[in-house]
Amino acid sequence: MRAKSILTRTKLPGIDYTLNPYFGCGHRCVYCYVPHFLKLPYPPRPEPKENAVELLRREVLRKRPGHVLISSATDPYQPLERRWMLTQKILKIFATVKIWRITILTKSDLVLRDIEILKSIPKIEVGLTITTDREDIRRIFEPFASPISNRINALKVLKSEGIRTYAFIAPFLPMNPRRLAELIEPHVDYVLIDVMHYRRSVSKILVKYGFDFILSERWQEEVIDVLRDVFGDKLAVGSAVER
Repeated sequence: MRAKSILTRTKLPGIDYTLNPYFGCGHRCVYCYVPHFLKLPYPPRPEPKENAVELLRREVLRKRPGHVLISSATDPYQPLERRWMLTQKILKIFATVKIWRITILTKSDLVLRDIEILKSIPKIEVGLTITTDREDIRRIFEPFASPISNRINALKVLKSEGIRTYAFIAPFLPMNPRRLAELIEPHVDYVLIDVMHYRRSVSKILVKYGFDFILSERWQEEVIDVLRDVFGDKLAVGSAVER
């Protein structure tokens, strides 16, 4: 598909633009909010925005520089990225035009492929969404995303290379919150958390596997208390762009 624009103005707190190199996402997370946001009856088939790089080359010169979130409605390192490399090409542009601030959010350790490009962008941070410490849970809810251990290792490598890192723990899936937090804590500068939204869309699968307890406010509060205890001042509560 071809897009009309690639840097989209947003009202997200602290973010000026969102940049989504793809439409739809191949990770197929069952709790994804995007189909609901777009009012689609089913998850959209992932497609590359074939003219994304061409658009960005023009827009970084025409639009006022600001803070860009890559991405808000797709994963910039979803499986399509291995073939199309749109995210890599986009990052190369930001590495040349160094005045833009970039925040990346992904569920894929493919981000490590671009580590040298990331290091060349002065104002950048990279986040990994990590929703559980259990691989069996990940396979149910995030069937085509990277294994949890791979994501934690990606944070470890990125931080060791001097890149600012964060984890986004959202939504809360069945987990041992203390174990998860202790695995993540050494490798991040800060942590964002949020609870499950669009509950109707996932209620059937939660009931099927006996996981509907994760929707209770009491359980969510218990998880937050543990995360707060481990992360301390590193912890923020809210969306992926609140600080």
